[in-house]
Amino acid sequence: QIREKHGEFILFSSAFCYISKKMIDDVSEVYRKSNWNSLKNREEDEINWAKFTLKEFQANIKVFKKIDKDKSCPQIIIRPHPSEDHAEWRRIASSFNKIKVIYEGEITPWIYASSALLHRGCASAIQAHMFGIPIGYPIFTKKTLKKALPYEISEHFYNAEEIIDFCKKHIG
Repeated sequence: QIREKHGEFILFSSAFCYISKKMIDDVSEVYRKSNWNSLKNREEDEINWAKFTLKEFQANIKVFKKIDKDKSCPQIIIRPHPSEDHAEWRRIASSFNKIKVIYEGEITPWIYASSALLHRGCASAIQAHMFGIPIGYPIFTKKTLKKALPYEISEHFYNAEEIIDFCKKHIG
């Protein structure tokens, strides 16, 4: 049904978590107001990681905006992670012309309906791999590499052009 509705597409499984300043502020408040010292003691490290992740997210969005302008690139659908700020994704989605941002239901049917998967080092890459769906891992900052199985089984991309080539290769 997904394929019938959206045609052929490449799925990007987002898993940044911290994609807005609001999310960082909300988490910081939870840490500060916590009655658990173990949580309070980790606030600085968590907020530093959150700020770094937000910068990585912004770099990825910059690349996706470049991809969105390339008329030769096949359809890409971004599937936000359940823990991300969906209001921020809706705002970003309005800036795309071709790329769609869709959060509907569980991710597994979206993986199976896709022609290939771009991911951030998450379990969706393993699911896609098990079903023979090509997988790619965009890498724009080496500091954020998750050197685990999803990374090892994926093609690696370092710029918009490599991602576009991957998309074209998997959608005729």
